[in-house]
Amino acid sequence: KSLFENIQQANASRFAEAGVILKLNAGMDAARFRADAQRLRQVIGNLLSNSVNHAPEGSTVTLSARRESGQIIIGVHDQGPGIPADVLNSVFDRFIAHGASGKRGGTGLGLAIVKGLVELHRGNVTIQSKSGEGTLVECRFPTDPMALQNAAE
Repeated sequence: KSLFENIQQANASRFAEAGVILKLNAGMDAARFRADAQRLRQVIGNLLSNSVNHAPEGSTVTLSARRESGQIIIGVHDQGPGIPADVLNSVFDRFIAHGASGKRGGTGLGLAIVKGLVELHRGNVTIQSKSGEGTLVECRFPTDPMALQNAAE
């Protein structure tokens, strides 16, 4: 099984409890690349946790991975309430948990941790969201083997 299939299986019960479908859309071309597997699991785990926490019952969260322009792009897209425009600028700030719209409260560290771990791999994180239209978070990892050097330190 691929890392993505293992992550999907590991999160199945939490999604089932929430009544949310977790869909995997990982192309074979993205199945293999060099990264710190433990940190990659943590990145994806935090993104899925945020998504299932905000996704309405009966909706779908999609975990995707693809190779594009010398990068591996891992995305998590939910059909939740979205993030208001005035909040988007601070979603990566530490200890800022926005509102009580989720099913479970949090420390406000999830996206800050994601950003830090992706940047250790010389990557970056983007977020697209509109209130009422869901959220897409994409983590872009370079396929250059030198990117792994910082992540391992």
